[in-house]
Amino acid sequence: MVSNVQNFSFTRYIYQNKFISNEHQNTFFNPTKMVHGDFDEFVLLNTIYPFGISVNKSNRLSIRITIEPYKGFNSKSKGAILYLQNDVPNNQDETGLRPTKFIDTYYGDFYKFNDAGTKIKDLVLCQILPQEKQLIIDVYYGYYPKNCKERKHLIDNHSWHKKSTR
Repeated sequence: MVSNVQNFSFTRYIYQNKFISNEHQNTFFNPTKMVHGDFDEFVLLNTIYPFGISVNKSNRLSIRITIEPYKGFNSKSKGAILYLQNDVPNNQDETGLRPTKFIDTYYGDFYKFNDAGTKIKDLVLCQILPQEKQLIIDVYYGYYPKNCKERKHLIDNHSWHKKSTR
């Protein structure tokens, strides 16, 4: 049985592209054509919190996000094509991003351990908006789908900024 995705809330972060390492290739507009050594850097423009939910400052994404080609460091990240780095004070969150069926949209996860040592995963959804040179990151704090069917259902029904299929 698939959960009702409308019961889950997410925090939306909107980033502006500030630096492209390989301007000749214009990697921001062709993220799947990035080569090792290329990277795009983004700066936080706005954060939209779910209605009625207090700000979760311990999990807040950083002001600066970097996207580069997937490095293949983690064998569990099968299918990842991009690599997202979130530089937060005293920590670094990073995840491999896998494509979804929608154009310029990807998913991954962040995780941390609570005081009891239990691993807590956060679902991370990313959408690249080439015309606006923006990156939108939606984070479902404390929630990651139990299986592929639940993940697909959530991604298919997510309120993306723009929803275009391949």
